Amino acid sequence: MKDIIKYIFFIILIVISQITFGQTRFIDSLKTLLKTVKADTNGANTYAELAWELSSFNVDSSLLLIKKSAAISRKLKWEAGIAMSYHVSGTIYMRKNNFDSSKYYLSKALIIRAALMKSKDKSVAKYATKMYAMTLSNIGVLYWEKGNYTEALKMYFKALKIAESIHNNNGIIDYLINIGIIMYEMNDIDKSINYYYKALLRVKDSSDFKRRS
Repeated sequence: MKDIIKYIFFIILIVISQITFGQTRFIDSLKTLLKTVKADTNGANTYAELAWELSSFNVDSSLLLIKKSAAISRKLKWEAGIAMSYHVSGTIYMRKNNFDSSKYYLSKALIIRAALMKSKDKSVAKYATKMYAMTLSNIGVLYWEKGNYTEALKMYFKALKIAESIHNNNGIIDYLINIGIIMYEMNDIDKSINYYYKALLRVKDSSDFKRRS
């Protein structure tokens, strides 16, 4: 059965790599944009996106960039931007293995996004809902890395339920895969295969996959 899991996971990784192969080009484009960035919502987004992308290999630079993003958002009183800066900050501190700071910022992002989910503007509410689920999943990663599988799964199942409610297929795939990995680490092989398989079916049905087929 473990061979089946490895095969399914390998297929999923191939598809995801096809979707994300342009990451380096994306970072280069953002660096070019920084030369002309303005203190508006686009500028806050640019700083935050570059901070996010750089956080995998240059944490200190990421922190400087996200602080710039947060400063712009606060000056504009842009709640979605402030939540974004908290979310990215939480992710960066996670990669610094600072659990307390990471959870602090991710929790602050949840509070703002929960409020934005109630917005009368449907597009604002839907986006906040999508990002709320993403923040939950990041908190799940925190618990996962500390070996607290129960709390990690609780966060992922909450995120999955929200993603399903707004038909966010990419989010659903991501959460299913991570639930499957956690189940595998818990040695619950049957459930692990089940979640991997659900993710694989979603990947095969996704528009990104079909465009590359």
